Amino acid sequence: MDRQPHHPSLDERFAPVPPAPENPTPVEAMAHRLVTPDGKKLYALRKHTPEPVFGIIKSVLGFRQFCCAVSIAFEASGAW
Repeated sequence: MDRQPHHPSLDERFAPVPPAPENPTPVEAMAHRLVTPDGKKLYALRKHTPEPVFGIIKSVLGFRQFCCAVSIAFEASGAW
């Protein structure tokens, strides 16, 4: 199993899928599966980035919305 180049040529990119090997090892079977169009689509799903952790933390802790009544209460009490 060799490393794949980052930018394959157009001939390599659009080449027909080679036939599946007979009696493949698990590594060979997975390598062939990833060469197929369905395998490429499935593997491309790994590129998606989930929502950053900080966005979730901000919404859970309430940093996304502030209440103006709190600042008014502090001003009235003279705490500032």
